[in-house]
Amino acid sequence: MVNRLNCYKYLILIAVIAIGGVAHLFADWQMGLSFSNLGTGGSYYRSSAYLGEHSSATNGYDWNYDIPASPAPNNPGYVRIFFPHTDWGAYNGNFRQDIRATNPLQKTWNITLAVNTALSTNYMLEWSIPIEMPDYYQPKLLIGSSTINMRNQTNHIWTGFLSSCAVRLDLATGMPYLKGPLPELLFSNNYVQSLNLNRYFAVLSGSLNFSFSSNPLLEQSLVAMGDSLHWTLSPVYGFVGTTNVVLSATGSGGTKTATVYVIRDSTNSPPQLVVPAEPVHIWEGSGDFYYYGGSLSDPDLDPIQMIAHENEELVPSVFSDLQAVFLLPAPGIKGYTGFFMEISDGINNPQSYEIPVYVNPLEPHPVTEINFIRSADGSLVLSWTEVESSVNGTPLYDLEYRITGYADASCTQQLFETDTADTELTILNIYPRLFLKISVINE
Repeated sequence: MVNRLNCYKYLILIAVIAIGGVAHLFADWQMGLSFSNLGTGGSYYRSSAYLGEHSSATNGYDWNYDIPASPAPNNPGYVRIFFPHTDWGAYNGNFRQDIRATNPLQKTWNITLAVNTALSTNYMLEWSIPIEMPDYYQPKLLIGSSTINMRNQTNHIWTGFLSSCAVRLDLATGMPYLKGPLPELLFSNNYVQSLNLNRYFAVLSGSLNFSFSSNPLLEQSLVAMGDSLHWTLSPVYGFVGTTNVVLSATGSGGTKTATVYVIRDSTNSPPQLVVPAEPVHIWEGSGDFYYYGGSLSDPDLDPIQMIAHENEELVPSVFSDLQAVFLLPAPGIKGYTGFFMEISDGINNPQSYEIPVYVNPLEPHPVTEINFIRSADGSLVLSWTEVESSVNGTPLYDLEYRITGYADASCTQQLFETDTADTELTILNIYPRLFLKISVINE
């Protein structure tokens, strides 16, 4: 088992949030009382009784929770402790166990102490506050003229016999309490997890201030989400093992703390392309950047290495400081293409992805020199100078030409249309009048 680290002693990042209402307690509780007559030579008599609360009990008699006390023994020397009840009608009597409902109210258990043939005049009552007792209860021992805070000590010794005492639960409405146990948090990556603190801490009245202990192995924060306050955390890069954090809730009546253990196992996951690879649009002959910084993620926060693979259509260049790849299309490449990239954390096998790229064709320069030659058979030989660049001077390749013939100067009555990669076209002499248009096509 991994040793649990001691928590850090100072608290940081305080937040305030109002919490109203009373929630059901996460655990029922029972407190034992032990009554002793202290004798000489270390010998004593002892008797026990139990009080507490249970979610299915009532403040009256419950056959399955309230246990009658045994009759007084026949031997001449004994001590007894029990809860007398004359308020339960047909069930009146003495009880060694008295369990009440879990509603948060001031409650009092009257106690009878009985002694036969005392060994001495010295007596002791002992108790142990169960961890499940809600913190909004302040248990007080009322004995003789004394009122004792039972959370501050575990026993009371006195001289001279007293036949009765009482345990009273005073209600501290501003004291925070736990509604349920906080879970251990297991991490197999460094992604953020969170706990809704309103699900675990409550107070009967007023508001709560929350804080957490600092821990350099964790990234922590308190985030308000609507009416709830969330404690968010994640392990720092490289941490593997177990650590803890102390969460504190402070109300007008005091502070309640709870320790949360955080475990980061040794799992290491490969990096991921977390943003779908949409097509990258670049211009023919000039290229552009593909920025990958916001698209890659490593669950363990490991540094990511980018490897871009060159192909016949695209030359990529990785600029790690920019978290970008410059994509330069090969001469003549246009339309849909792509490149393969690998991302690696240096631990797991590289992950491969294809990034689609669309090379947008540039507008070609128009035809500038056109020649007409009449052949012997009367046909027309049309020729023109080859176009080799765009309107902005970028070299272009694999251009085509579209020759369209019209019967009118407004170019509304089309006679024919021909596409060719050549710079010459023969037109038969079958048209009484002909108007021509030459377009350069770059697709």
